[in-house]
Amino acid sequence: MTAIIGGISAGVSGCSVSGADKDEQMQANLANQRKVAVKLVENYPNPELESITFTSAGSVGGAGDWAARAVISVGGRDYNGILGTSLSSGDGLPTIAEDATPGLVAVTYSDGTSEMLP
Repeated sequence: MTAIIGGISAGVSGCSVSGADKDEQMQANLANQRKVAVKLVENYPNPELESITFTSAGSVGGAGDWAARAVISVGGRDYNGILGTSLSSGDGLPTIAEDATPGLVAVTYSDGTSEMLP
């Protein structure tokens, strides 16, 4: 029994992700971060939406959905969120006025890069 457990432990601890695989995963995470940021900006056209800052790279959860933690700044106040490719959750965001015209939104990705989304 000890030999089996030892063999399993050695096999698991011997696994590693190569640099190329890590880079591919980071690029996939950044692409997903951009995708969910664009989706939030499109679905929440609040002119007071100032920024989205990703605080984690993101990963696929048990339900199979990719998601990442983010701080969403609206009207000078920060809201914590989990933005996913299928589902998102977090602090409730303020209601949008009917005649609101959305503005540019600053997005900072988990690797520190940023861009403005219309």
